[in-house]
Amino acid sequence: MLLPLLLICFTLTQADEQTKHVQTMLIVLGYSCGSNGADGQMGPSTKAAIKQFQSDYGLAVDGIAGPQTIAKLEQLTNYSAQTQYVQTMLIQLGYSCGSSGADGFNGPSTVAAITQFQKDYGLKVDGDAGPETIAKLEQLTNPSSGYSEETKHIQTMLILLGFSCGSSGADGYMGPSTVQAITQFQIKYGLKVDGDAGPETIAKLEQLTNYSAQTKHVQTMLIQLGYNCGPTGADGFDGTQTIAAIKQFQSDYGLQVDGIAGPQTIAKLEELTSGKPSSGSGSPAIQPVGGNVNSNNQNSSPYPPCQSQTRCHQEVYYNQCDGRWKYSMYSDRGNTGNTICTSGCGPTAMAMVVATFKDRSVTPVQMAQYSMDHGMKNDNEGTYWEFFCSVASKYGMRCEQRSCSDTNYIRSKIDAGALGIASMAPGQWTQGGHFISINSFDGDMLWAHDPNYREGKSVSQKISTFKSECKQFWILQK
Repeated sequence: MLLPLLLICFTLTQADEQTKHVQTMLIVLGYSCGSNGADGQMGPSTKAAIKQFQSDYGLAVDGIAGPQTIAKLEQLTNYSAQTQYVQTMLIQLGYSCGSSGADGFNGPSTVAAITQFQKDYGLKVDGDAGPETIAKLEQLTNPSSGYSEETKHIQTMLILLGFSCGSSGADGYMGPSTVQAITQFQIKYGLKVDGDAGPETIAKLEQLTNYSAQTKHVQTMLIQLGYNCGPTGADGFDGTQTIAAIKQFQSDYGLQVDGIAGPQTIAKLEELTSGKPSSGSGSPAIQPVGGNVNSNNQNSSPYPPCQSQTRCHQEVYYNQCDGRWKYSMYSDRGNTGNTICTSGCGPTAMAMVVATFKDRSVTPVQMAQYSMDHGMKNDNEGTYWEFFCSVASKYGMRCEQRSCSDTNYIRSKIDAGALGIASMAPGQWTQGGHFISINSFDGDMLWAHDPNYREGKSVSQKISTFKSECKQFWILQK
């Protein structure tokens, strides 16, 4: 009877951490969760605070912190999983991020800790956890990787089977406790023991936990339509709340109510969401910025084709070698031979996003000038990664830098209306280095606007190949 006891303990631990996260955000927004504050206990005061928050922001008032409620809380509090990751590493190295610890909020204590860390290790001192700072933190704390949805999926299955991934539970970080849990699992089930969750290990985990990609697809569509599949959202496990959501959906749409996502139920879900088959969920249409198109802001030609996609037709497209700016200088040394055409893929990709979301008059010329004016162009190295979030801040957009391995997370944001920019290594898109704009996911493919597109070039790529060629990713939202 040991296994059920372990399962209960770890489920409660995870629930307590999630509740504490919700309470922290509610308190930041001025809601009271009782005299004990963010104590991780879902008491009457916390439920009342959730209901009041839901009422205030037009959400379904049920007192349950489901995916929609949590997403709204995180949006309003500027909570960031990456900030929490940085805080965790700083604290591990002995720096103080304030009394709340690794809470995901970039307050004065966290900025001070980052600043001190940068001073201690000879980095650029700006209080901002950019790529160089994060790389140094990861080197010193030695996690196997950054945040990953795949790691979180693995941890969830290990915990369901009674293995401990540490006090943070399924947090998406491949720390020592998770590696140890994988090793113990491999030993127990006679797999190759290497502490790495490869295909054989994942397959065995999914077999033992009854994980289903189709269940996850169904959950994703139910959540999109406003149904609650439980606090873990679209996790691929057919639990009681998912079954209840299916039954409610079937009842609402006149289907046989049996709690099973059969062909008729799935067909209706797909009709009401993306209208696409279960091979993948396409991205909804962007609502582009209005305004008259004239000779100064029209799309570049030729426009990349978008088979089976409508969303990429909604994003403004600019080609870095468009005659309007082909010979415009892009150099930190006044070298007129370095132009937007020869090295301006970064400003061109960012111009597409800004023109789509904020200002239709913006072209690669303005973006290249901004990069040069702010010291973000180096003729030897190209466009610095800090450029993208800096521009986003200027235009009032949200920007989140992510590892390219986090494709599930990236896909969820693109599907919700974001655009992306990816830094690509040599491969399909480039022989050197290149930036492209990602606007759609469809099945096992993604679709991009390539600033250096030529007729006949590919405009889509298998997600698995993209992960191996992508160096860094930026998610950009209005």
